[in-house]
Amino acid sequence: MKTRKLILIIADVVLLAVCILQGVLSGRDGVVNFTCSDDIDEFVFESPAESFTIVKDGENWFGGEKKYPLTTSTVEDFVEQISSIRALDKVGSLGNSNAAERYELDDGHKISVTAKKDGKVLRTLLIGKEASASSQAYIAIDDKKDIYLASGNIRSTFDTTLTNIRSRTVWQLDKATITSVTLRKFEGSEESPDQVFTISKMGAGEDIVWNISPAEIQVDSEKAQDWFDSFATISTPVWHGQGEDLGGKKIVEAEVVAGFKTAKLSLYEIAAESEDANPTYYAESSESPYVFELASYSVGKFLKKAEDFAK
Repeated sequence: MKTRKLILIIADVVLLAVCILQGVLSGRDGVVNFTCSDDIDEFVFESPAESFTIVKDGENWFGGEKKYPLTTSTVEDFVEQISSIRALDKVGSLGNSNAAERYELDDGHKISVTAKKDGKVLRTLLIGKEASASSQAYIAIDDKKDIYLASGNIRSTFDTTLTNIRSRTVWQLDKATITSVTLRKFEGSEESPDQVFTISKMGAGEDIVWNISPAEIQVDSEKAQDWFDSFATISTPVWHGQGEDLGGKKIVEAEVVAGFKTAKLSLYEIAAESEDANPTYYAESSESPYVFELASYSVGKFLKKAEDFAK
């Protein structure tokens, strides 16, 4: 009996020690999950560099006073990041000015992002510097003073500008609906084109008929279709101001008919400053009030000749 009692006592002591150890380890676990609704229709960004607001209208997002269209996937990253935050540990308090400065949550460094729905604040996130470990940052949540080390690419996600999140798409057309493309090329006067041609198609499937005017050319259907497809999406690497005059000379006017819509574009060239440099191309379009640049590789489709589509 004595041996059995001794064994039971030892077992009880071991069990108690395990429970105490679990309690200690649990107390050290500072992980806190902050969640809020992802039904967000407004973000307010404030940082030392720039302050701006972005709002949702239907399924699209727009930014700033001029309501620039924004890249949807980027804003979706904002929604995902702010609606679910995993704080790994509490490291200090905003009430301590030294701690706020150390983690760059002071006014000179912090990024403030406020998420709203119908004007009601869902979450305010203060973002400080990135931690030494990858994919971690120091943050504060809502009106709380606690500073947390949080996981995720929080700093890199929200450390942005309105220009960076602006959509680069000038127009987006359905390839299948494009029925004609017209180019007017200017080599001399900008008032009168030196060359004009239109390629059009009628029918569908195997019954498509291609025409080119005014040239007497038998159109290569594969070349023509590839060319049409290249006009479905026009994008820009750089936006400029509304009606901004960048100089240079007009070299092409293009019209793309897609269904009942006609998208127009005027292309300008600024000569290269040296033999080793490339020209700069910019454009105006019926689909945007803003002047925009075009990458050199995308300009080629606007410089085609009628002969390029011959069989």
